[in-house]
Amino acid sequence: MESDDTPQSESDRARDFIAKLSSKNGFVDKEYWDELSEAGRDKFQNAIGSLQSTLEPAIKALAQSLYSSTARFVFELLQNAEDNSFVYAEGRPYISFHLSKDQLVIECNEDGFTPANLEAICSIGQSSKLATKGYIGEKGIGFKSVFMAAWKVHIQSGPYSFYFKHLPSDSGMGMITPVWQEPTEELPRHMTRMTLDLHTEGDPQSILAQRHSIRQQLCKLNGNILLFMKKLEEIRIIIDENESKTSTVFTKSETDDGNTKILRTVTQEDSDSLESSSTLYHITKHQVHDLAKNENRTYSEEEDRLKEYSTAEVVLAFPLTPEHEPIIESQEVFAYLPVQVAGFSFLIQSDFMTNASREGIFTTAARNIGLRDGIAVAFIEAALEFCNHETLQYTWMKFLPNKNKVHSDFWSTLVTNIETKVRETPLIRPDSGGPLRLITSLRNLRPALADEENNLLLRDLTPELSISRHYERSSLAILYGLGLLTFQWQEFIRMVDQDLQSSDSWIKFRVSDGSLQTRVANLLQDYYTNTKWSQTRSMIERLPIIPLQDGRWLAATSEEKVFFPDTAGLTVPEDLGFNLIESSAASQSERRKLFEILGIKSLNVSTVREQIFQRHIESYWQVGGRKIKFYEQQLKFLYSTHDNSIHGRDGYPKVILINDSGQRLRAPECDVYLPDDNPLGPRELLKPIVCNDDCSKEAPGFKVDFIHEMYLQDVPQPPQKNSLAWRDWLVQVMGVRRLLRLVNKYSSPTDLSQACYYVAEHRPEKFLAFLVHHWPKEGFIINFNTELQQKLRKIKVLCQGGQMIELEETFLPYPDLLSLSERFLAGKADFQFLQLEQPIERKDYARDWTFLTGSLGIKSTDTLVFYLGILFAFSTVQSLTEDDFRRVFELYSVIYGKYLQLPFKDSSTQIIQSAMSHSHP
Repeated sequence: MESDDTPQSESDRARDFIAKLSSKNGFVDKEYWDELSEAGRDKFQNAIGSLQSTLEPAIKALAQSLYSSTARFVFELLQNAEDNSFVYAEGRPYISFHLSKDQLVIECNEDGFTPANLEAICSIGQSSKLATKGYIGEKGIGFKSVFMAAWKVHIQSGPYSFYFKHLPSDSGMGMITPVWQEPTEELPRHMTRMTLDLHTEGDPQSILAQRHSIRQQLCKLNGNILLFMKKLEEIRIIIDENESKTSTVFTKSETDDGNTKILRTVTQEDSDSLESSSTLYHITKHQVHDLAKNENRTYSEEEDRLKEYSTAEVVLAFPLTPEHEPIIESQEVFAYLPVQVAGFSFLIQSDFMTNASREGIFTTAARNIGLRDGIAVAFIEAALEFCNHETLQYTWMKFLPNKNKVHSDFWSTLVTNIETKVRETPLIRPDSGGPLRLITSLRNLRPALADEENNLLLRDLTPELSISRHYERSSLAILYGLGLLTFQWQEFIRMVDQDLQSSDSWIKFRVSDGSLQTRVANLLQDYYTNTKWSQTRSMIERLPIIPLQDGRWLAATSEEKVFFPDTAGLTVPEDLGFNLIESSAASQSERRKLFEILGIKSLNVSTVREQIFQRHIESYWQVGGRKIKFYEQQLKFLYSTHDNSIHGRDGYPKVILINDSGQRLRAPECDVYLPDDNPLGPRELLKPIVCNDDCSKEAPGFKVDFIHEMYLQDVPQPPQKNSLAWRDWLVQVMGVRRLLRLVNKYSSPTDLSQACYYVAEHRPEKFLAFLVHHWPKEGFIINFNTELQQKLRKIKVLCQGGQMIELEETFLPYPDLLSLSERFLAGKADFQFLQLEQPIERKDYARDWTFLTGSLGIKSTDTLVFYLGILFAFSTVQSLTEDDFRRVFELYSVIYGKYLQLPFKDSSTQIIQSAMSHSHP
């Protein structure tokens, strides 16, 4: 209200305007009244009485409304402040309430009262605001509600300073008749102050209750009322009583992310304490159209023609912590002022049609029903806005109303409408973070379907089913009530099938992930066992979930028979033509149970043995080799299932063995040897020897077939207590040889073996031990064949002193013979004693050496031939000494004595003559 008038002239004009308004209602200043004559007073009194009688019905109705209404005058004052203009306001637009013992002072930094404002508050049932805006006080009361608490109201705004006065016993004209009052304090130009002098007369209990009501209204005033005020940004409340002064300030501001922040600051003056807290509000606005009229309002012809009442804004405010977490507390419904608590955890504001007390809405009003439908739409819009927020997209559902907490059927219908729209709108984030989906199209992860890190065991289906794992348990509980389901059996089975069909299947290629394999198998067997639907079992039976050793994956419905890779605790060998489950899969207990449920069985031992024999018959003549491990596995299986009481040697001659060169052999047809560390065994005797310092000890080596070393690794345990050990079984049942042959197996004419000749020639130091070691098993052939005996006798063997002498010409180095030899030769010549690795005794003769002296002609006693041999050895001595001649003469004497003891003189004479011709010293 700006003009070019000086402050003094403006004040005078304000005084005159107040006087004009007063006079309209029959008020006459005392100074003028006193100047009137008696007749003039009577005339004025009659005129005033006539005027007041015209206003009396409305005044009485207003007074009655005041004292019977439950209207909350603090909120009416707030509404009036919101209706003000703040064009020239300095700082935030605000209103303050200062309650002291007998006064309530209200200040507002509005632009100031205008004449139109003054005329409005001096009238009955009139407002200077448009009806369609909704920003008016209670019909018929409004500003006058202050007289519920005060008997006098002084208003100072700009140049105006006046008061209204009304006591309960008055007619009521004082509520509409302003009286000028000189200001005692100069206020800022754009400031309005209302000072309410509270009732002090009357029933003390009523006065006390009234003060308590005022105090309660102020204490319960919440900053959230600012959310729906377009102009006011701050409310200040000061309660100054009982020598204690408490200041509470609510401040509204906008945050960077578009939310509205309400800051509450409480200051306790006597303790200098400061308490501060803030609440964020997410605001969603929605225009509702085609609304019915508000029957509480009177519309102008223009307003009625334009139907401005048919459109209204619904505003929802969702309280949040500073960390953007939903605050779930019962909130109020507003019709620009708080109306009621209806059981919702978000604030609702719209232009509802309310009852007279503004503490409820008409639930049957068509306008309110239309607004209710708009609230449901606004909630969905808010939910979609939340879905764009990093965290609120996973918690917004906590704001969903609960029918059990709403307070009327009217609001229960809103709950139903919201739930219906939530079900029909994509509002839920899948686990991939992709586009929003319908609640009913997603599934929550069962713990049984999650791994240790709470990830889905297998990749999700397409389109995906998994709801985001960011939803809290409390949020999920709400969504369950709106159609969210956990994963169903069939859906998991489809996931398994999808995975198995994938080129990078987790089930197929994460074989080392025991947890994954076990969990999948456990779930499938659980579904298969517990389902009542044959369709579910058929789905599982069609899964290619059975891994074979050849790399294929088959389903239980496959026409090919599949077996476990073990039987009777033994591994079924490979390459027998059986479809065997991959061993590691069968060894996992849960997977094995699944396979058993799907009909997989173990092979009979007899079936496997028969197939091994048949396979060896078929494969012997096949071109191209099989893997050595196949032969090894199969032979070990035969051993481990060999029962002496059932199985003879039938079938074994056809079993193929692999030699150390990887060639296929059959023991009955070819000699195959068992390698060992025995110095007289084939490997040690026939191996090549290289000596850098003594070429005479080198040996080229002799090639024979040894059984492949794989047969001797991971040696199987005897299957029964009386079973042969593995190596013994190879020898006795399979025909593998421990010893070299002394005689060729196939030769004509019969001859000593090449190995025998090789040892004699290249390992002479081992030949005698070789014969002794092999004779018990191999010598019987020679014993019955004089030709072989003769060939063996003629083999030159190593004797003491390095001599190589035919076997039949040698002597065993018994101690007594060695002593006799030394007696005559005195170490000057070597006798044809065999060079043995260990000294021998006479007591060992029968055990080890009988065959040598019997079949091979080796000598072992001091016969005539023995002494003739000594004589022959003398022939090698150079430069005989006198002592040598003495021993020679003594030797001749012994020879003669032996000759005399012989029964056949002629043959003995020939022996002596032959020896003398070669050995005469």
